[in-house]
Amino acid sequence: MSRLTTASPRPIHSAFQRKLALIAVFGTLLPLAILSLMFLLVPMPLTPAAADILRSAGRFAGAIVLVHWAVTLAVWVASKAVKPAPTAEWQGIKLVRRANA
Repeated sequence: MSRLTTASPRPIHSAFQRKLALIAVFGTLLPLAILSLMFLLVPMPLTPAAADILRSAGRFAGAIVLVHWAVTLAVWVASKAVKPAPTAEWQGIKLVRRANA
């Protein structure tokens, strides 16, 4: 008799880790890409007002990246600390005794 088993929690856990890594990469690259686009589109010669805007944008992008990494790290630590719930496995039918008809 074949036994049916459920998928182990390991692939689900590794899938979550891959998604978390993808979120970390995009959360870092997106603000930095927008900041680099701002530096590319700044009018030349650079005026003091434009320099202040770029400086503020750099600080803001840095703050976003740091907060994003802190949240991502907290979620990763929480996922390592919490064990996944055990999954139920199918069990075969056990024959206790035969009924006489």
